[in-house]
Amino acid sequence: MISSNMELISETLAGGGPNPHCAGAENRPPASAENQRTLGALFSYGGFSFLNLGDLDWDMEMKLSCPVNRLGTVTLYQTSRHGAFDGAGAPAHLRAIDPQVVVFNNGPRKGITAPHMYDRVADMPNVEGIWQGHLALTAEGHNTAHDMIANFEESEECEGHWLKASVQADGTFTMTNGRNGYSRTYTVR
Repeated sequence: MISSNMELISETLAGGGPNPHCAGAENRPPASAENQRTLGALFSYGGFSFLNLGDLDWDMEMKLSCPVNRLGTVTLYQTSRHGAFDGAGAPAHLRAIDPQVVVFNNGPRKGITAPHMYDRVADMPNVEGIWQGHLALTAEGHNTAHDMIANFEESEECEGHWLKASVQADGTFTMTNGRNGYSRTYTVR
């Protein structure tokens, strides 16, 4: 467990340490207490790690990552707060966890509501794949490849297609899109 009921882990996990991206990093005020109470978890299997911080906000991300990155790097990261640019995705935090693959758990009009968050992730040098729960209708031109988007409809018409990560003991993991069966295999770095 990484976060729960407004509390964060206090220890630094393996691979963590001083974060050079904190110098001059922007801080933002806390979001609602409801979002800060979210359960955040880090799951590991061999060299693979999956980080899901739920609705944790920018303020709490910074507390996890600055001045010390308490989490280390992660293989698969599901964006906090649906990939909302203004509420989460602090650059110093994203650079610290340095994800290999990112899943935006966005809705058609929730999450990637502006191009900035998608671009912030896409511009990270070590990101090998970006997957999305929904086509971001309000961020035209700032979506991943269509094969890597599970749903294209408005919420009322959404069929609820899934994205799945299958992790193997040999250090590979495969992302699969339930809408079209498209998959891509990655080797844990």
